[in-house]
Amino acid sequence: MRVEVQGHDDAAEAAAGKAASVSRARAEAVAASLRLNGLPTDVITVVAFSAERPLVVASGAEPQNRRAEIIAR
Repeated sequence: MRVEVQGHDDAAEAAAGKAASVSRARAEAVAASLRLNGLPTDVITVVAFSAERPLVVASGAEPQNRRAEIIAR
């Protein structure tokens, strides 16, 4: 099994120029929690998508787009 932890942001964070670092930090925080709960480090991949894959289309701040997703394969 492989686990991908995806970090996402909204357009407001992207416009402020901090989306990549914030989305990566979100994903890293979730990955750290998974490791603390026993998931081996070698099965976890962290990906930062910034504002590229919104849940809700909005031109500014949309809290639903600020998220981390866990994909198990």
